[in-house]
Amino acid sequence: MFKKASCSIPPLLLLAILLLVSSNVLATSNAFILYKDPLGRFSLDFPGTMKVQAKNPDDVLIFHPNA
Repeated sequence: MFKKASCSIPPLLLLAILLLVSSNVLATSNAFILYKDPLGRFSLDFPGTMKVQAKNPDDVLIFHPNA
């Protein structure tokens, strides 16, 4: 009544695909910078392509230079 599903992707190819995807995720996750409020109120991660402009602790601007 039920047919057993067969995997059409060879195991080594599947492993190679998983390694490529996971390495891309790891490379992307390293591209973030941690900003810590000098008064210790908060911290946040933002993409490394963004810039921070902090005139004072209550006026912090995180922006993309091409925007």
